[in-house]
Amino acid sequence: MILRILSGTGSLLLLVLSLSAQPDARAQRETPSTLEVCFLNYSYPDPLPSLRQLDLKNAEIIFFDEKGMPDLHAHLHGGGYEKLHKIGGDRVKFVWLKYIETAPIEQDYAVAYYVWSMWAGSSSAFGVVQLLHIEDGHLKVVQQLLFNLRGSEKAGAFFSAKSNALTIRGVNDWEHCCPTELDVVKFQLNDGLLIQIHYGKAPLR
Repeated sequence: MILRILSGTGSLLLLVLSLSAQPDARAQRETPSTLEVCFLNYSYPDPLPSLRQLDLKNAEIIFFDEKGMPDLHAHLHGGGYEKLHKIGGDRVKFVWLKYIETAPIEQDYAVAYYVWSMWAGSSSAFGVVQLLHIEDGHLKVVQQLLFNLRGSEKAGAFFSAKSNALTIRGVNDWEHCCPTELDVVKFQLNDGLLIQIHYGKAPLR
């Protein structure tokens, strides 16, 4: 769980349309506690016939909390977003969008990766990965994974086009002080969800 330390974030506009969150029961037992997995059923209101027409560098995006409720609403321009508050602020950077092309039934899936930074005295950086899908002509957020980046240049999200596998390397502690290693978790798309297929550890640096 992330404890928000910014007092000004409550003023952010949160768009809630077609939202139906499900509990995290489908996450596998060995998923580390520092990897926040959320299953969603959120559809953006604007029509989008194909993921190939999606421009996430210039788009409105929503990040969700661990209960599946909107936590941050950001309008990206040129791949970035920044909002200052009375104390601190939020910054979002779009990193990449990867298409998942395995079987015909799964052609309309993609994975997006962002870095979300927050500061108010001290700063925190999180990786946000979202599984996207086109359904009934609208962009749908199916699943979100959030993890800690602070303190390690090796942390991040990595996608292999050869194996259609997503690997997340997240710092194994939510606290600012003294993390010791990285949680390494690998996922593959199965039945419309990113399913964990591997869990291990790696050095922090």
